[in-house]
Amino acid sequence: MDSDSEGDVVVEVDEAAGPSEEPTEAEDVESELLPAENRKSAVWTYFGFRKGPDGKAIDHERATCRKCKKQYYAKGGNTSNLFKHLQANHPQEYGQVKESKGKQRVTAAPKKKAATPGSSGKQPTLTSFSKYSREDRRWKTLTDRVTYCLAKDILPVYSVEKHGMKEMLRAFDPRYELPGRKYFTKKAMPKLYNETREKVEEAMETDMTFFSATSDLWSSRKMEPYMSFSVHYIDTEWTLTTHCLETVFIPEDHTAINLTGALREVMQDWSLPMEKLVTITTDNAGNIRNAVTELGVPHVSCFGHNLNLAVTKSWKDDPRVTRAVGVCKNIVSQFSHSWHKRRELIRFQEELGMKKQSLITVSHFPHFQKGEGGGGNDIATLSCTFRNIRVNVILFFLSFQENATRWGSRQAMIHRLLELEEPVRRTLAMDARASHLLPTWQDKDVLESMDKALTPVAKFTDLISGEEHVTSSTILPTLALFETDTMAAKEGDTNLTTEMKRKMLTDIRGRYEGKGFTNLLECASFLDARYKADYMDDARVEVVKAKLAEEGAKAITDKAPNPDTCEAAPQDQPHSEDTSNKRKFGDMLAKAKKRGRPATGAEGQPLSPADILNREIESYLALETIAWESDPLAWWKGQAQNFPWLALLARKYLCICGSSAASERLFSTAGDIVSATRNRLKPEKVRMFTFLAKNLK
Repeated sequence: MDSDSEGDVVVEVDEAAGPSEEPTEAEDVESELLPAENRKSAVWTYFGFRKGPDGKAIDHERATCRKCKKQYYAKGGNTSNLFKHLQANHPQEYGQVKESKGKQRVTAAPKKKAATPGSSGKQPTLTSFSKYSREDRRWKTLTDRVTYCLAKDILPVYSVEKHGMKEMLRAFDPRYELPGRKYFTKKAMPKLYNETREKVEEAMETDMTFFSATSDLWSSRKMEPYMSFSVHYIDTEWTLTTHCLETVFIPEDHTAINLTGALREVMQDWSLPMEKLVTITTDNAGNIRNAVTELGVPHVSCFGHNLNLAVTKSWKDDPRVTRAVGVCKNIVSQFSHSWHKRRELIRFQEELGMKKQSLITVSHFPHFQKGEGGGGNDIATLSCTFRNIRVNVILFFLSFQENATRWGSRQAMIHRLLELEEPVRRTLAMDARASHLLPTWQDKDVLESMDKALTPVAKFTDLISGEEHVTSSTILPTLALFETDTMAAKEGDTNLTTEMKRKMLTDIRGRYEGKGFTNLLECASFLDARYKADYMDDARVEVVKAKLAEEGAKAITDKAPNPDTCEAAPQDQPHSEDTSNKRKFGDMLAKAKKRGRPATGAEGQPLSPADILNREIESYLALETIAWESDPLAWWKGQAQNFPWLALLARKYLCICGSSAASERLFSTAGDIVSATRNRLKPEKVRMFTFLAKNLK
């Protein structure tokens, strides 16, 4: 569409409006000009384009007057110059063009839509509309989505005041005006927290028959102490569900009495019934362990923490390990601080046809993590000569930065260095200043012995630390596997490997044998269809069976709510007159099955609650165990109707957490919230933001 200085006008040119008296010369000129195609302005009646030898326009940006042959610049169809020419040189034609424009406006006026307020008569655009009111449903929806994004993705609230965020949302919907961060901090976030909390409370009230908990202590970047509390239960669909309920600020001394009070306040605040709480899983810290005992709840020791202590004690105070690990750290440090060595390492891997990999470093800054030991290199610094002081000081800082409670980081570092031994050796040999870092054959033997002892154990940490699958039932089978295979002495093991295995097995076995919570783990393993009684001796099996029979009988006597026996009454369905007698008889049998009838013994007498449980237990044991890769909860979902009271106990014991990894993950999230740029957050905000990040779906 063409435009002119007086606005875009669409007209139909009346041939009678053109000049009626023209000389013959003008007719010749007109025959030499091509009409302006797709130009609808009336002014183009008196202008055209010169025709070339090929019959096409020579230049579409220069228009020629049909009256006087003068040319004028008309780039892009602009008609300003053309109107001025007619007004100055051809006033009669100019008047006819103006008259034609006026008639077109009058004719087209009724067809025009009403202009929006503030418009200039042109077609309205989105930007010309007014902003959404805060009471508008669209504004509320967009604001809720922004709030969800901030909470779920752990974005700083001040992101809403950044230019990029504003421009992005303006591009999505120009009518939406983003509120400031005070609105999100004081209104939107608390509103989302309350809504999410109500959903969590409703889910627990509806689906939670029994639950276990995990708890741990942590210090933020600001050295503010917090205690976490998460609950775990099996819902009515036999899905293991986790809710991270609290990140409690505890400024008082972390004595057992104070921690007990904090745990009790959490239970009361969330209206959690003590009779439904099975266990609380924590690490081995004496204060939190005593706090759980003081609360009157069985305590389960974290498997991951126990395994970490067993592994670290297997190499503790061994000078061979201290030296070899120190050499390993020095080598990794060289590659961590030199892009040149990293480049050469990749090049040598390509030459050797190896997969491209980088060395794994444990040199990172954890958020003031707790743990035992630090590597043992700091004391050796004082007795070294001046030439070696620099190296040992580096060892000291690397040892300090290593996360001692995560032995897997050391194992991964050693394993990767052994994998890349040849390209690492070639890379270091290129630098005379780093050639002294090459490990000796004794160091290599020590590292290989450690790797052989630790690598098979590493996979069990992730196995017992999951939140979406059953973990407590796997602990006893894992200990049995340690004793018979993983930590057993094998042919070809070096003395160091054998000694490390022996120390690990002795330590971790001592952390479970004879403990009060071992009986809980036995019940969990018994009710896992993958294991049942396979990993217990006959005496312990009888103890577990007696315990389960007693608890199940008490549940029957107390008429405890059992979701696996509570079914809606069947509704009569209308049938057509030609329904077969077989169909009717089947419906009658179904109704009788739904109503149920009391179990009877050989003489027709009703069975006692204990007999009912013993029958379920024996029938349960008569079935074959399922594959190890199978999901025991899926098995129980299909078999709950056959073993309703045993299924109730399965909900109780299979929800126990084998480790406190849920609390560790919660603190990892909290560490991302209390970041370097958000270290002034108040504890109440940390609690709210952490809850939202972990519980929003």
